[in-house]
Amino acid sequence: MRSHGVGVEHIGPILKYILNLFNIEYSELPSCSSALLFDKEMNILAKEQMSEIFNENDNLTMHRDATTKSGRHFYAVELSNANTTYTLGLQELADGRAETYAKTTDDMISDINDVCTDNPNLNIMSKIKNFMTDRSATEEKTNRILMEPSNNNTINSFKCSVHPLIQFWDVCDKNIKEIEKGENFKLRDCDKNRKDTYINFIEFCFKTFFKDGSGDPTMSNVYLKSQGIDQNPIEKMRGSRFNVQFHNAGGIFILKHVILNYLLKSKMSLNYTQQLIVDCLQNKTLICICQALGMICKTITGPYWKAASEKKTPIEMGHIYCRLVDVLNNIVQSPSLLYDNHIKLFFAPKRLS
Repeated sequence: MRSHGVGVEHIGPILKYILNLFNIEYSELPSCSSALLFDKEMNILAKEQMSEIFNENDNLTMHRDATTKSGRHFYAVELSNANTTYTLGLQELADGRAETYAKTTDDMISDINDVCTDNPNLNIMSKIKNFMTDRSATEEKTNRILMEPSNNNTINSFKCSVHPLIQFWDVCDKNIKEIEKGENFKLRDCDKNRKDTYINFIEFCFKTFFKDGSGDPTMSNVYLKSQGIDQNPIEKMRGSRFNVQFHNAGGIFILKHVILNYLLKSKMSLNYTQQLIVDCLQNKTLICICQALGMICKTITGPYWKAASEKKTPIEMGHIYCRLVDVLNNIVQSPSLLYDNHIKLFFAPKRLS
């Protein structure tokens, strides 16, 4: 139960309920203090088992990541050998500074070093040959701090190959907001400015095809098929900032007339979601944004997402990064290459007509 996050004070009542459910008689149940003692012993035993494994390996990879949920900041560290990945620790931290990450990581490693009976002088940090992190500057600084005590500057630093897609979207999102601010979009909520109109537009179009309640998934998809569209170019999404936003933007651009006709001709009246979609589909600036993001998806983020998903090691991504930089530089110097579809992220033979 503790491994599934059940608090020690809830273990007794849960066991009691389960035993009563099956009419099993019992004399007494573990108290909170007993459950807490078991938890501590299990923790020490797990650390000792990990120390034995790490003592036999000289080529370890450290994975680190952090996230903030509901105002609480969590930090996790994993270590991998050639066969398995082990969780070194998961802690809630007061801040996301590199110094805090480094100190927490050192404490986690020290806990493992201290319980190793086979090798009292175990130093796991000296066995780490690779770091695997995201692309934030904080992780780069954390790497340097961790390497300083051992004067080991030969640790390889690998980056997540998917994070460039997040950075693509962050850059696009920032520029879209600037465009919205300049256009001064006004919607139907008492003529007050509404932030992130484009994001609402994308999400509402998604809801139309996939979400009951605010959307109309049954009739909208039937209408698509009646128009000869068997495959919906808009994908399901759930808070993803990877390639879904780019892909769905292109899908909305392709279906702009179909969606508009469906809402205007098949509905007696429009709810707020549907009216926003109609207003946005009739806005040339938002449609141009969808077209631009769709072109980025087709030329850059789509092929890159596919390649990053297929590669099994960071080293295999090296030549793809180089090609990505070349393509972006060429597009910056000559944007018409993207408009006219005269540039590709990957080379391939032309399809015969």
